[in-house]
Amino acid sequence: MKIYGLHGWAYSTEKWQDFQRELQDRGIELVLLNIPGLTADLDQPWDIDDYLRWLSKELPEEPTIILGHSNGGRLALNFAWVYPDRVKQLILLDSAGVYHGGLSKLKRDVFKSIAKLGKNITNSPQAKAILYKLARVNDYNEAPEHMKKVMENMLNSDKDLVLEEIKSKSSIIWGGLDKVTPLTDGVEMHKRLPKSTMRVVEEGRHSPHFTHASEVADIVKLVTK
Repeated sequence: MKIYGLHGWAYSTEKWQDFQRELQDRGIELVLLNIPGLTADLDQPWDIDDYLRWLSKELPEEPTIILGHSNGGRLALNFAWVYPDRVKQLILLDSAGVYHGGLSKLKRDVFKSIAKLGKNITNSPQAKAILYKLARVNDYNEAPEHMKKVMENMLNSDKDLVLEEIKSKSSIIWGGLDKVTPLTDGVEMHKRLPKSTMRVVEEGRHSPHFTHASEVADIVKLVTK
């Protein structure tokens, strides 16, 4: 069995190797796609439509299984929404896609934190970096300028995504201790996706397929039978 994978906001897929081996032991080949701007070159800001056009060329024409983690889950959800006949099943690992106000809200959270700690902190790059990390916008803080725009476009795309209209079978797998896309997002997604099931890796965080690779691989094997 072949599954196509979409990684999250990361610039390497090295951490996926153990999980890929676990899946291979269960007769599943996970083909990880290199995403423009992250693990493939991109020199201009893309929006969700650009990524869907790219993904349309990368995936087979026949219905296939797509596994998406975090931002990769967001891409998978949008693809299933726009191209329902080309998706046999979605496997969503701690997926993005539930709208929380976009990048502007994340920025406001950072600025509120700075205000609470006093104006002097704005003179310390190290302190500001810690605040960005605590507010979970470190990826944004460290991104090249055009990728900051990409991230903003991705967050804003959640506002338009209608989960209720996605008809593909969806298998949701979530880390119970995830603080990036919290478990409440997974519950919300499960509630709104018409054909979804949900399983929780109780001790998992945002990337349970890295820390609990065998357990997640068992779940993937089960849901793709």
